[in-house]
Amino acid sequence: MPKISFLLPIYNGELFLTETMDSLLAQTHDDFDIVVIDDGSTDDTADVINGYDDARIKYHYKENGGLVSALNMALGMMDCELVARIDADDICAADRLARQSAFIDFTQAVAVSGRAVNIDPSGNVLGINAPEQDFFNVDAGSIPAREPYLPHPFLMARLDVLNEIGGFRHAHLAEDTDLCWRLSQVDRIALQTAVLGKYRIHETSISNASTVGGRVQAFYSQLATLNAVRRDAGEAEVVYKFSMAEAKAIATDFDALVDAFGDVLSEAEAAHLRAASVMKYLDISNWRYHRITRDDLAYARAALKAVELSDANKEKVEQILTPLKVRQPELFG
Repeated sequence: MPKISFLLPIYNGELFLTETMDSLLAQTHDDFDIVVIDDGSTDDTADVINGYDDARIKYHYKENGGLVSALNMALGMMDCELVARIDADDICAADRLARQSAFIDFTQAVAVSGRAVNIDPSGNVLGINAPEQDFFNVDAGSIPAREPYLPHPFLMARLDVLNEIGGFRHAHLAEDTDLCWRLSQVDRIALQTAVLGKYRIHETSISNASTVGGRVQAFYSQLATLNAVRRDAGEAEVVYKFSMAEAKAIATDFDALVDAFGDVLSEAEAAHLRAASVMKYLDISNWRYHRITRDDLAYARAALKAVELSDANKEKVEQILTPLKVRQPELFG
């Protein structure tokens, strides 16, 4: 068996797929294979993959069922020590596997990730992608939460631990946040400073282009945090109900999303979830394509009034709003 398996889920990913595949096959660490799960693509994804004559590529087609089903199908097929995530529009540095596997050996962590260079669809550099907060200074009670976040496209984790915690779950567009909380609660995870590749930001991404997708992502990320709090307290988790289509249909605003889970939330949890979700939405809008409205800001102000903020959290809120004042000053006039 290989020491490392790349986990590459694809849905209609032909546009950037050759660049991605070439970067995987160019790894300096040679003990790996590539498990490709084609989630019902209708473009030329299969032709691109089949154009490679390399025994390390394991291609599997399935009917479309969404990202989580593709990821878990791959886990069930793997026989390796370490799983290296990658998406069909991102690019690995040639030494990614070598550096990450050495970092796991050094830290004895069960999961690691690192930084990436953000690029646009044409490959132009936009900046460095890295969590801003102190990685070890997590705070589930903050608004929005300070998460133990490992950038997902460059995640490497032990296969046995991924299976032990139940694999990936349907926290729509926040599967990575949910996974990181669960990994951090069973063992050590670590973030390295190395730049491991290029992360492509483009308008066809659901969470980038769609304000509805942005709301879903923000809400489920904070719901994943609430579940981490409940697990620590020995309480039952909130079940991630609804399909992606249902979640997007509900996401007319954050009240609708919170109310959809109202039967299992306390009043305090609901108030916190409203404030945390809208502030997460404003935060990610600073590097996504969706634009904020006056209604978004009005909702944020009302939601924040319903919770108690520490001085440090008030400062965090202001840090989120400051770039928005520069980017969309008309909203603050």
